[in-house]
Amino acid sequence: MTPPLKLGIAGLGTVGTGLVRLLRQNREQLSDIATRPIEITAISARSRGKVRGVSLEGATWFDDPVALAVDPGIDVLFELVGGDTGVAREAVEVRRQALRRTVGAEELGGHPRYRERFDLAVARGVSGLSPLAEYCLPFVRLGGTFVAMKGPKAAQEMQSGARAVSILGGGELSTCQLELPFEAGTRVLVSATKQRSTPGRYPRRPGVPERRPLGEAGAHKKSSG
Repeated sequence: MTPPLKLGIAGLGTVGTGLVRLLRQNREQLSDIATRPIEITAISARSRGKVRGVSLEGATWFDDPVALAVDPGIDVLFELVGGDTGVAREAVEVRRQALRRTVGAEELGGHPRYRERFDLAVARGVSGLSPLAEYCLPFVRLGGTFVAMKGPKAAQEMQSGARAVSILGGGELSTCQLELPFEAGTRVLVSATKQRSTPGRYPRRPGVPERRPLGEAGAHKKSSG
């Protein structure tokens, strides 16, 4: 019997709980794609007793996301605490030091097993709209959808973001405003439908989408990274 792919999720905010829900609801389809069963075996979040509306049954709870990151019982770590400092950064660093592989969207987006295989790719707005599109659209099948959750200043990124999405095979951008629960503020969902296959040179190698965002002057002329 093929051993399962064991997942550890650090962070159960809007993105983390959404990931758990998607993994639960699409377990069979994702297992077929991965060619092995997929299990959520470890979880970490700030508050253990908080009601989140998703089942965490079968997952070991870690109060410390750094401790979860070095757990030898997981194969893949999803760091969804947020930010690039503090425990989020520490969890990723200790994971690397533990000689477990951290795989980025730049690598998986070019893999034939994952490229243009998904109906939906969703990104949290911790980066610019252009890099998020480059990370996500290679995963989306024709007719599928890319969605990025951005802050209230999303309008400032729309022009360059629209150019990037077009380069990557997406259609026109659309937006809708979302009021988060528990008075957590307002977000803007930016979405686009995949209309053409993403050119094979995208996504570029790690770091390049952030340094030279598509859609900005001259960026696509040096797209090979």
